[in-house]
Amino acid sequence: MKTYCILIIWLLSLGFSVKASVVSGESIFGAMKDEMNRSISELKIDGLQNVYFIEYKLEILSPYSLETSLGSIVSESANKYARLSVNVRVGDYKFDNSNFFDVGLNFFGSSDDEQRFKNRLVSFEPDYDYLRRELWLATDAAFKQSAELYSKKIAALKNKIRRDTTPDFLTAEASEHNFTKDVPKLDTAKFRKLLKKISSVFVKYPVINSSVALIEFIPKSVYYMNSEGTSFRSDSYYTGLEVVATTKAKDGMPLGDFYTAFSKDPENLPPSGQMYTQAKRLAQRLSASYHAQAIEDDYNGPVLFLGNSPSELMAQFFLPNLVAQREAISEGGFSTGNNSLAFQRKIGGKVLPEFLSIAALPNMKKFRNTELLGNYEIDDDGLIPDSVSLVEGGYLKNLLSSRVPTKKVMKSNAHKREGAAMISNIKVTSNQSGVSRDSLKKKLIEICKERLLDYGIIVERIMNPNVFATTLYKSNPTLFPFMDSKSSFTPTRLTKIYTDGKEEVTRGLIGKNVNVRSFRDIVLTGDEAVAYNYLGRAVISSFVSGGSQFVGAAIITPEYLLEDFEMIMYEKDFTKTPVVKNPISKLK
Repeated sequence: MKTYCILIIWLLSLGFSVKASVVSGESIFGAMKDEMNRSISELKIDGLQNVYFIEYKLEILSPYSLETSLGSIVSESANKYARLSVNVRVGDYKFDNSNFFDVGLNFFGSSDDEQRFKNRLVSFEPDYDYLRRELWLATDAAFKQSAELYSKKIAALKNKIRRDTTPDFLTAEASEHNFTKDVPKLDTAKFRKLLKKISSVFVKYPVINSSVALIEFIPKSVYYMNSEGTSFRSDSYYTGLEVVATTKAKDGMPLGDFYTAFSKDPENLPPSGQMYTQAKRLAQRLSASYHAQAIEDDYNGPVLFLGNSPSELMAQFFLPNLVAQREAISEGGFSTGNNSLAFQRKIGGKVLPEFLSIAALPNMKKFRNTELLGNYEIDDDGLIPDSVSLVEGGYLKNLLSSRVPTKKVMKSNAHKREGAAMISNIKVTSNQSGVSRDSLKKKLIEICKERLLDYGIIVERIMNPNVFATTLYKSNPTLFPFMDSKSSFTPTRLTKIYTDGKEEVTRGLIGKNVNVRSFRDIVLTGDEAVAYNYLGRAVISSFVSGGSQFVGAAIITPEYLLEDFEMIMYEKDFTKTPVVKNPISKLK
C-alpha cells in the first residue's frame, strides 16, 4: 500500500493525471490511427472490393435535463456517455458502396448478431486498448456491410444503362484542426428556481389541461480521423429552454402553444424576467384560443405571417430544399426515402420573388443580441465552412453540400452536420424597403377587398416539429393530427382580420398543400428581421445518415404577406373533453 501511494505521488509530481492520461486526445487519436492503418492494409476478402476510405468519429456527451410542471420538479438527470461511428467505403471515389438504397437494410435493419458501427455506445473514458478493440469490431462490421452493398449496387446496375456518372465521393486535402474550448458550467440551482417559477405561471389558468417547462444543456466533444490524413478535435454545446401547454376547447378541438429559447452558452439565454413574461403570454394566448370561436369553413386568400410563423413556415417547407441530395440507386424502383428534392435540378431557376435573397452564414455567431444556434467551426468532414449565397434576386444559385456530389453541385461547401448536409444560419433579405406591421395589415385588407373576402387570416405562431415530436406527442398523440404531413402545418395562434380592421382570435384552420411554390406569392415584407433559433429536422433520415434527427439551426427573416394561400378546417373527429373540471379551478 505504501509503495502504491509513493508511485502515485511520483506520477503526480511529474505532472501526470491518471484519469486524464486514460482519456487524453493523444491516446484516442493514437488508437484511431493505429487501427485505421491496420484496417487499410489488412481488411481484405478475396473477390470483394478493397477499402479505399475509412473514417472514425468518437463523440463524448454530457447532457443535463430538468423538467418542471406547475411549480414542481418532474425529473432531473445528468448523464455522460460516448458513441462511436465508423464509415468504410469500398471501391473508389468514382464508384463505391454509397448512394445505394438497400430495401432490406432500410426497412428491416441489420440482424441482431451484427456489431453496431453507427452510434455504437462505448465507454466515455476509453483507454488505448479498449478503443482499439471497439474500433476493430465496428470497422469489421462496417466493412462487411459496405462490401455487401457494393455487390448489390453492381447487381442492380447490370440490366441498366447508367447515364449518371457523377462520382460517389469527392477527394479532399488532408488537414488537422483543434477547436477545444472550456465548457461553461451550468448553474443548476439557478435553473431549478427559474423553471419552477416559469411552470407555476399555468396554475392561474385552469382552462389549460397540461403544461411543462424544461431545459437541456448538451456539451459534446468530438474526435475525428479519416484515412486521407484529416483529423480534428472539437468541443461544442447548446442550451435549450422549452415551455409547452395544451388543452381542449369545449368542442374537443386540441389546442396547444409553446415558447422556446436557445443559445450556445446557458448564460446567453434571454433574461429570466423575459422568459417568465413569454411563458405568461403563452398561457394568455392559449386561454384566448380556448375561448375563441372556431372557423367553420375553408379559407383561400391572403395570409399574413407574424411572430415565429415566417421562420417556421420557411424552415419547414422551403429551407430543406436548399440542401444538395443525391437520389440513390435503389432496388426494384423503391423510394430512397429522401425528401425535399424540389431544387436539385433547379439551379439558375426562379424560386422566390425577385426582391428576395437567401444566404447561409455558418460563421455568424450573433444577430443583434441573439446567439445563433446554427453557428459551427468545422463540419463532419473536417472542412471549415464559409458563407454561401443560395438565392440571389429570387434565383437559385447554389445548394448546401457535403463531399457527396450531385449533378449540379460538384463541390462541398462544408455543411455536413450530423451525418449529412444540413441547414446552418440562414438569412433572408429583401432589396425592397420593408413596411411596418400596420402597413402589412393594410395591404392584407386591400387584397381581401379586391377578392370580395369578408376577412383575411393572420398566422402568428406555427407548431415546431421538434416540440411536437419530443414533448406534445408524448403527452397526447391525438394532438395536432396533421403534424406528420409533409405539406401541412398546424397554427397555434390564428386571428381573423376583417375589412374594417377589426381583429378576432380564432382557431380551427390548418395550412394545407404548402410547397416551395407557395413562397412565390410573397408580395410584401416587414421592416425588421428577427433571428429565430430552432432544432431543424434532418433532411436525410437519421437511420441513413447515422446522425441526429434534429440539428441546431437559425433563420433570420422579416415578417411577410402571401397573396394567395390555402387553409382548411380540422376534418378529424375529436376525443371528448375531461368529464370533471381541472382541479386547479377548485383550488383558486
